[in-house]
Amino acid sequence: MCKKSTATEKSAIRNDAKKKRSCLTDTERIEKSGCIATKLFSTKAYKENNNILLYMSANNEVATSDIFNKAISDGKNVYFPKVYGKEMAFISVTSLDELTKGSFGILEPVSDNIVDITDGLIIMPGVAFDRNCNRIGYGGGYYDRYLLAHPALTSCAICYECQIVDSIPFEAHDIKPEMVITELNVYNRT
Repeated sequence: MCKKSTATEKSAIRNDAKKKRSCLTDTERIEKSGCIATKLFSTKAYKENNNILLYMSANNEVATSDIFNKAISDGKNVYFPKVYGKEMAFISVTSLDELTKGSFGILEPVSDNIVDITDGLIIMPGVAFDRNCNRIGYGGGYYDRYLLAHPALTSCAICYECQIVDSIPFEAHDIKPEMVITELNVYNRT
């Protein structure tokens, strides 16, 4: 049974979480991002998947460039999202130099060589999460639609602990990640 959610509730939670995230100093972001990456690398999901679907961090999000570098050095296939209208596709990337500013001012692949990935670990962004892995993203629904079309992917979100809230209103179409990793905890979907 889904809680009744309103755009106003989600908007208030989104704005509060963005504010908390932006209050972190650069030093805190670097330190916390390192802790999150270390926790991610120790998960079974990371160790057992050769395909890693990642995103390029922006706007004070958990830094993802070190995750990219480690995945490449571990011999993983790494893919970044590219937005095409209302849809998102993933494209193989072997160097961060293959990214350019795209939709919403976020770095995305220059190439249009879309790969349909049927198995792997998708690491997703979000603005706020609760301890049951409910998620508020940026409002476009890109990850919900992608995960609906690719149910075999293992899903993981990364965020700072300050982005964890008591409860996220959710709707039937919202897809929550299997786990959320912060610098302090690993939350598993219930």
